[in-house]
Amino acid sequence: MMGHTPGPWEADDWEIVYISGHKHYYLGIHNNLMDGEWSGTGVAVCLLPEESDSKKDREAVKANSALISAAPELLEACKAALNQIQYLHEKFQTTGSGSQVLARLYSAIAKAEGK
Repeated sequence: MMGHTPGPWEADDWEIVYISGHKHYYLGIHNNLMDGEWSGTGVAVCLLPEESDSKKDREAVKANSALISAAPELLEACKAALNQIQYLHEKFQTTGSGSQVLARLYSAIAKAEGK
């Protein structure tokens, strides 16, 4: 399996697109910062149909795009935390919640990597 598109990722501003003749509000997420400019390589898209266009809906889509664009950094932070927690867990032979945290991190990282 090929790995994910490398970060950093950045969310665009709102654009209007038409899909099958219907108006949608579009937030694209792109990567590959080259010489200070985004290359436009698409990573993901958040769409909001015109009929769902309320302030609450727009805020939810904007929040979703922010979370998606943070994914590469979140994955790397989880891997670093996993290594540190695993080291401490093994060094001090802790029990209880340390094992649960490790299991959750392993699961989240595997899901993010498509395993």
